[in-house]
Amino acid sequence: MGLFNHFWQDLEYLFMELSQSTRRLRGVVMRGMRLRKSLGRVFVTHAVSLTKIDLSGPFLYIMYMIVIGLSFHLTECDDEVTDEMATEIAHCVNLAELQLEGCHRISPATLSLLVSSCLNLVVLALGGCQVTDRVLSDLLLPLDLSSSGSSLDARLKLALAERRQLRRALHTLLLGSCHKMTARSIPFINSSDHLRVLKLSRCNFVTPLAAHRIAFSLSSLRVLDLSECPKLPKKPYLGSPNVVNGSGEADTTGEGIANSNDQSAYALLWRQLSALLPSTIIKI
Repeated sequence: MGLFNHFWQDLEYLFMELSQSTRRLRGVVMRGMRLRKSLGRVFVTHAVSLTKIDLSGPFLYIMYMIVIGLSFHLTECDDEVTDEMATEIAHCVNLAELQLEGCHRISPATLSLLVSSCLNLVVLALGGCQVTDRVLSDLLLPLDLSSSGSSLDARLKLALAERRQLRRALHTLLLGSCHKMTARSIPFINSSDHLRVLKLSRCNFVTPLAAHRIAFSLSSLRVLDLSECPKLPKKPYLGSPNVVNGSGEADTTGEGIANSNDQSAYALLWRQLSALLPSTIIKI
């Protein structure tokens, strides 16, 4: 065990040395490393050049390094990512990819700070985090600001519109197991018609009605993951597919849903979502 601890200490030292010696660190991907508070200095030092941060976990203890652009890939660190470290990540305003899945110690207020600061995100993964309706509202502003009337200053409306335009670059949003979101998040999600990949697996607020509303509003989706949502109907029997594409073809092994089960709630939901999203891989 002592040898293992020395390994992580040496690895951390190597990482800190390399990160300080390079002028433009492009990405930091750490899944499974025992992070130290000193890592926050890396985010601040390279705030302008960093475009990718992945601190998701837990996964296997695997380490590899991409030298081109000096991106570092390690594994499992969810308990170590706290509000303090996340606040330092917020300095990285040019981030295009941020993955914090499993980082459950980050508070909703700090998540709001993160998504409000990082306006150039293309990929955002917050599965298992304390994502609330407020965090979603800070991330996904409604398209229509006219309903606010004169209550918003013209300059503020312009700033919000510009921010919304930047947010349209976001195409992948992964929010599986975010249990603090409610039905109030649906309008914010539905306003994001630019999304290509949306994951809401194991989310309590996803009902059949919510699934219909999302599928109707987000016609550009290529992947919609609603698997294991407790309020959606379950598969009617073992062996029927839980991954289908819009043409009705199974994307997993197993026999198709038999005609005798066409009236089941599961089959009905599947057909309705497939009709709304004919070119989308749907998981339910």
